This record gives sequence, C-alpha cells and structure tokens, in this order.
Amino acid sequence: MKKSIAIFSSVIVALIICATAYYFMFGSGKDKKVKEEYQKYVDMINISHDFEAGAKGLETLTTDVAQKVIPTIKTDIKVAKEVRNTSISLNDKKVDEAKDSLDRAKKLDAKSNFSAAINWLNADIENYKRAEEEIKNIKLDVNFNKDLSQILEKYKFNNNSLKQLLSDVGNKLYDKAQEAAQKAKELAEKAREFERKKKRSDVELGGPNPELLNDSNSLPADAQGIGGATSEEGARKMSSDLVNRYKGYLLKKYNGEKIEWSVNGKSFKLIKEDGSKITFTTQPQLYKKVGNRLVSGVNLNSEEGSEFLYNT
Repeated sequence: MKKSIAIFSSVIVALIICATAYYFMFGSGKDKKVKEEYQKYVDMINISHDFEAGAKGLETLTTDVAQKVIPTIKTDIKVAKEVRNTSISLNDKKVDEAKDSLDRAKKLDAKSNFSAAINWLNADIENYKRAEEEIKNIKLDVNFNKDLSQILEKYKFNNNSLKQLLSDVGNKLYDKAQEAAQKAKELAEKAREFERKKKRSDVELGGPNPELLNDSNSLPADAQGIGGATSEEGARKMSSDLVNRYKGYLLKKYNGEKIEWSVNGKSFKLIKEDGSKITFTTQPQLYKKVGNRLVSGVNLNSEEGSEFLYNT
C-alpha cells in the first residue's frame, strides 16, 4: 500500500514538473512574443510617429492570450485610434477636430502608455493656438507681412501643414481688412459725392432750366383762353418722353443706375447704386406756372422728393 502511494505521488510530481516545463518552454514564449509585438506597435506611435501602422498593429492583438498578457489592450487600441485621428485632422488642417480627438485620447490613456505621442501632437496644437492669437493681433499696416513672418518663425511645428495654415489665416485677415478699408473708402467717396450733388442746383445736374423758357416752348403766365385735354395714351407718352429726356439728371440726383417702368406706364422705379429702389408716380399736367411762364410737363412724386419736368 505504501509502495502504491509512493508511486502515485511520484507520478503527480512528474506531471507538475512537466506542466511547469511546458509553460516555460511554450506558454511563456507566447507571452513574450505578444509583449514584444505590443511594444513594437506602441513604439511606432510614441517614437516613430507612424500612427496608422501602430494603430493597425495593435488591432491585431485581440486574442485571448493578448488580452491576458496586456489587460489594457482594448483601451490602448481606442487611444491609438484617437491619436491617429488627431494626426489625420492636423494633416487636413482641421485643428479643432484634432484637439477634440486628442482630448479623448488623453482621457482614455489612464496608464499614460501613449503620453509621448500625445505630448508630441499636443505641442503642435498649443503652438498653433498661440500663434493664431498673435496673428489676429498684428497691426494691419505696411509691416504686416514682416510681423507675420516673424511669428511663423517663432513657433516650430512637427506638422508643416500647420505653418501653411497659419500663413493662410494671416493673409485672409489682411485681405479682409484691405477689402473693408477699400469699401469704407468707396462709401466715403460716395458720401462726399452725394454732398457735392446736394450743393449743386438741379439745373447744374441737368434738370429743367426755367431761364430757357420762351414763346416757342411755353406761354405767358397771364395767357387767356387756354384750355385743352390729353388722352391717357398721350399722358403716358408725355411722361415717358420727359423722364427719358431727363433720365441723366434723375440718376445723378438720386444716385441711380437705371430706371424701370411699370407695366401701366404710370410709375417707374429708380434703381440706386446700392440696389435700393425709389418708386416715382407720374402725373402729367398741361399747364403749370414756372416763373412767369406756363408750361406743359409731368409731376413726379416719391418718398425722397418731388420733381416737375418740362420741355425747354
């Protein structure tokens, strides 16, 4: 009996020794290989900054053995993807999207396995933000390009596309400022021109000149026995003829570009340079006193002023 127990004990010990030997010969070898693969891909991300290859490599380590040897592997894969997305966004000059991805990576990387890569990318984002703020505060004068170049030289970037993006930001700001300055200059000139026009008389602008009235184009103010009437068609023609004759005068006085008649011919719109419109109604009048003469003409009425146009 004792002999049987001794033999059984020897067998158990032998099995334990074999199992232990097998683990160290084969099992520990697999663990070591997984660790080496893991470290290789982590180094791709942290040291070589080959984010695409590193992330794809980590995605292959999803076996039961890998998850046992590297307990953080699932989270590490998520971090690697966010780091990769950060790099892609920076290449595409989408800094805000890059920052969002990197913030997610920081939050996930509780063990700081990818702190080197995160810090490397974060340096670019932080430098970009600082440089952008300085560029926005550059004085928009003749020294703008020089000041912009100094800022671009001051900050160093791992991703060269960011320097080009900052240059574009600066140039757009400058162009926008130049455009605004030019527009302000044009508006000021229009305002001055408008004031000059206001100071000029209607006659100077090309309007009807009462001094040109005589017996060939008008009647004395005390003329007797006059009368007459005109048809609706005749009234429209009189209005159209006089407005066309004094079109240049009307456009100058009211800063217009063109005139558009209504369908019924009883009113028209004067289109201003800024796109706004003035509506004039027309009312022909056979006899109206102008100075010491009676003339036939057309009354124009609008919100911005009234006119009486007549032939001279």
